[in-house]
Amino acid sequence: MLLTDYLTQILIYTLVSYPIIGGLSLIVSSLYYWLLMEKADQPRYLKKETPFITILVPAHNEEASIQATIDHLATQMNYPTDRYEIIVVNDGSTDRTGIILEELQAKYGQRLRTLTIINNRGKAAGFNSALGFAKGEFILSNDADSKPEVDALWKYMYYFEREGGAQLGAVTGNMLSINKTTLVAELNKMN
Repeated sequence: MLLTDYLTQILIYTLVSYPIIGGLSLIVSSLYYWLLMEKADQPRYLKKETPFITILVPAHNEEASIQATIDHLATQMNYPTDRYEIIVVNDGSTDRTGIILEELQAKYGQRLRTLTIINNRGKAAGFNSALGFAKGEFILSNDADSKPEVDALWKYMYYFEREGGAQLGAVTGNMLSINKTTLVAELNKMN
């Protein structure tokens, strides 16, 4: 066998096996991180008292997604229901958002509060207005077309409790949009 034939075979075996070995390495390292690093680092409960959280939801013309988001926040979160509240800021909506929020208010009572701003002033102005009504020790911003993971509140609070957490000002997560109608939302769907 010639040296070129031998080198050609090595090159072919390398090209064929590289994606397989790389994929298996990625799977094994991901499982290792998930089982031994990420899960071991997060307690099932907080050492201190469970903090009260205010979830602020800005809404401007969100009739397509607001009900699903509020239903998720009110019923699906793995966090004591008496330890968080939801405040929706209806920021000058001209569609059915206000009507849907009234129905949700009747459904969830004191757990859901709405703040209506007549003329749209933007997300930041809505948040600033709602902060005066928030009862929570911590504030969570949640878009009207996003559903957080069911354990998100525990995970966010953990960052503030762990070593060095008192120096944190904010924590963010990767939210997935449920109203995928814009180009940015479509691009996010690919990730």
